[in-house]
Amino acid sequence: MSTIQDVYNAIDRAAPFASAMDFDNAGLLVGNPEQSVSRLLVALDITSDVIREAADCGAQLIVSHHPVIFHGLKALPAVHPVWQLASSGIGAVCAHTNLDKAPKIGVNVALAQALGLEEIETIPNDPDSLMRMGKFPVPMTQPEVVERVRSRLSCGCVQLCGKAETIQTVAVCGGAGGDLASIAKSAGADLFLTGEAKQNEWIEAADIGQPMLVCGHHASEAVVLPVLVDYLSRALPDVDCRLTTHLEEPFQTF
Repeated sequence: MSTIQDVYNAIDRAAPFASAMDFDNAGLLVGNPEQSVSRLLVALDITSDVIREAADCGAQLIVSHHPVIFHGLKALPAVHPVWQLASSGIGAVCAHTNLDKAPKIGVNVALAQALGLEEIETIPNDPDSLMRMGKFPVPMTQPEVVERVRSRLSCGCVQLCGKAETIQTVAVCGGAGGDLASIAKSAGADLFLTGEAKQNEWIEAADIGQPMLVCGHHASEAVVLPVLVDYLSRALPDVDCRLTTHLEEPFQTF
């Protein structure tokens, strides 16, 4: 039977943990690497609802994108997910920036594919190798691209700055990638798509003339979850790999 270490190793082969960025906290964050795993749950975030779902379905491990421990913990109350994981005997392996930049099963590859981009490649001047760029099969108008993003990423709304008569070459970065607009511009992107951006990043994108579309952190990254489930199912055929049912945004849009 596979172990937590086997799951870690399978992820490491496709998205090496050593490639995670310096600020990150990716890896086996909760649990015993020797623990057997017959069932695991894949989620974007490890929340109380996801932990209850894992316990109810008999999963010994949760594989998440966002780290369940990111900053140093000075206390561990019973409501904290780490306490709930440990008390339930459920491990946590978190693949964050290493999964963002993974060449085949990564967040940004999955995001580009979900949008229907072709000729997907890394951007040479991206120092962290996070972004991906590709082309629509045919040029599209800005309203057509907005509708495609809303439909394919299942996001309730998008935000947009700048105007482009036609859009074919698109640079993408899931999550909080608003600071990368200048890299998209220098790479020749007609549009830069990311999950979230700060006010100063919107201003910079407008100032340099880079149209930027922001679709929500969750929507820009959730596309990788089915890809990760499929990969782990093939890599570990003796493990029942399941996608969490808790896939909703952590807030409502009105």
